[in-house]
Amino acid sequence: MPDPHQHADSRGWIESILRYIPGFSGYLEKSYRRESDALVRKWLADQLDEGKRGIDGLIKALTSQGRLSDLNPCQDLATQVDLVVGKLRSAPAGYSGFFDFVQVDQEVLEKVYAVEMGMIETVRQTRDKLSQLPEQTDEVNLAINQEKGLLESIRSSLEDRAAILSGLSDKK
Repeated sequence: MPDPHQHADSRGWIESILRYIPGFSGYLEKSYRRESDALVRKWLADQLDEGKRGIDGLIKALTSQGRLSDLNPCQDLATQVDLVVGKLRSAPAGYSGFFDFVQVDQEVLEKVYAVEMGMIETVRQTRDKLSQLPEQTDEVNLAINQEKGLLESIRSSLEDRAAILSGLSDKK
C-alpha cells in the first residue's frame, strides 16, 4: 500500500535535483501525491474485486444445494460491489495539475489521504468477509446484509472524499 510521503522519497537523482528549483518541488510533491492517490484507489478496487470471488463461491454453493431463491440477494451484492469498485476506479484525483483552473492545496490533499487511509481497513474487512461467504450458506441474508453495510461505509467515505475535493465539506 503506497504512502505518498514514502512514494515521493523513492525517486531518482534527477527528480531529487529538480526539488531544489523554487516552485517546482511543490509541483513534484503534488505529482507524487497524484500517483499515490491513484495507486491507493486502484489497490482498494483490486481488493474488493478479489473478495468478490467469494460471492461467486456462494452462488455455486447455493446452486448446488438447489437454493435458487437465495441467488437474487447474492447478485444484488455483486452489483453493489461492482458499483463501489467503479466509483473507486473513477473517483477524481486528489490533486490539481500545475495549470489546472482550480488548485487543491496540500492541507486538502492531507484530508483526502486521511479519508483514503480510513477506507483501507473497511475494504480489507469487506474483502475478508466476502471471501468467507461460501462458508456461510446457512446465514446468507445476515452475511449479505453485513456486507451491504460495509459497502455503504466505503461509498460514504468516497462521498466524503469528493466533498473535500470540491470544497463542500465541513471536514476541511
